[in-house]
Amino acid sequence: MDMQPTSNVLFSSRLPSGDLLNRTTERDQPSLRGFRLRRLSTPCRVELPGFQPLLAGQNSVLLLGPGDAHEESPLDGVAGHVAELPVPTGLLAVAERELGVLAAGNRRFRMPIARLSPEAYFRWRLLDWSANAADRGPEALEAVCRAVLLCAANDWRRRPVPNAGAQVAGGRSRFELAQQAAALIEMHWQEGPCLEALAAHFELSSFHLLRSFRRGLGLTPHQYLLQIRLRRSFDLLEAGGLRIIDIALATGFSSHGHYSTAFRKTFGISPLAYQRLGRAERGAASA
Repeated sequence: MDMQPTSNVLFSSRLPSGDLLNRTTERDQPSLRGFRLRRLSTPCRVELPGFQPLLAGQNSVLLLGPGDAHEESPLDGVAGHVAELPVPTGLLAVAERELGVLAAGNRRFRMPIARLSPEAYFRWRLLDWSANAADRGPEALEAVCRAVLLCAANDWRRRPVPNAGAQVAGGRSRFELAQQAAALIEMHWQEGPCLEALAAHFELSSFHLLRSFRRGLGLTPHQYLLQIRLRRSFDLLEAGGLRIIDIALATGFSSHGHYSTAFRKTFGISPLAYQRLGRAERGAASA
């Protein structure tokens, strides 16, 4: 499996090793403790002081500081699985120096949410699923956090998250419109609402909605839906017992080939190879 880094060679190459990072930075960087990354399995409305209401779901990650008091409300009323990672203090220090990921005062991230890239999502899922303790050690944690911070910094540079006062004509920001449309896609991903249906829901032209969605989230609604379906399929792959064709149809793909091609193109590995990877790890761990 060949997952290529997405950007910023400087940040990637200057990080200390996992052991060194753990031995030295907790003592040297006490002010950077308590930062965490939070991934939700179901779409939630997130309230965070200073920002517009946010949608956090399969395609995004929350970046929270030690002082961030936030509230999560599942859109369907049912709380799902939450995966949370502490950000190593040494990694955060380098990320702040080279990428500027923290707000003034260094008590919170510059932005509270970012789009989770396929590489970062894949690394995180693999870390969660690993049955091998060595694969869940400091270096693996560092690699996942690094990938998330890189994609967050890139995302913020292109699409800053608006503060609570940001508005456009009509009383709704472009970001808010994109978030509301994304929430509908998250809630109805099995049916797969089309662009025209989304536009009609908001009483907008398809062109207006497409432009706002792309500028707000960096994807078209169709690309967003595809990412949701692919990421939903990880749960079925990891559960075992289902054929790839069954997983494909259960997540809205028309065929085994359509699903496998999209999965490989996005994550650099076929769904069958990912499924076998987990089986091999568990077999080795129980041997």
